[in-house]
Amino acid sequence: MKKKFFFKNICKIKKNIKNGNLTQCVISNQIFIKKNIKNLNINLSKYNMFLNLKEIKIELHSPEFLIRSEFNKNQTKPIAGTTDKNHISLLILKNKKEISEHLMLLDLSLNDLFKNNIKKIFLKRLIFCEYHKNLIHIVSEIFFISKKIKKINIIKNMFPAGTLSGSPKKNCIKLINKLEKKNRNFYGGIFYYINKNHLESSILIRIKIILKNNMIIESGAGLIDKSINYLEWLETILKKQILIK
Repeated sequence: MKKKFFFKNICKIKKNIKNGNLTQCVISNQIFIKKNIKNLNINLSKYNMFLNLKEIKIELHSPEFLIRSEFNKNQTKPIAGTTDKNHISLLILKNKKEISEHLMLLDLSLNDLFKNNIKKIFLKRLIFCEYHKNLIHIVSEIFFISKKIKKINIIKNMFPAGTLSGSPKKNCIKLINKLEKKNRNFYGGIFYYINKNHLESSILIRIKIILKNNMIIESGAGLIDKSINYLEWLETILKKQILIK
């Protein structure tokens, strides 16, 4: 998506926020690189997956899991708020826009959690910095215990992640479908493995999609009424850098 169209989408989202239809929304853009892809970089982050199908390859370096579960003990880790690693981490924690975005998405995560027959809930760490190869994220950690509920139902109740859609979730998804010219496909989905007692998942962000030796990369930015258009555009570029280099 060209910059001018991305800026137009930002303006439309801000208009919906001012009208009260949304409080926050995540808009994304896609880059398509026509290139002969020979080398793939594995193990760049804590969560990795490489799926090699006949006509498509997906390489994942996700910093965020939707849900992690062991027996009836569960954990989720909403991430919202991003800056370049060259910046001082304390600055992002003083950025009112980034903190506001994080709090809204933390609230959205909690709303999704309470659909899961919650017995106990514990916010272990709230609004702290997590460091990755070239980015700093604002992160919170939530632990909860559910009464009898199937793990696949916990996924259904929390999917898609609010950090990739916005709040209210349904309104954001409708608007995103209108504004984004290309379908997100795998971006914003979830990769997980599950058995009787355990569940491990990773949200499909920071992904390369290799299709006929062409590379497709997508990234998004969370928008609120205080968002600065150019900085949101820049955030989507920073998130792609680690996958392009």
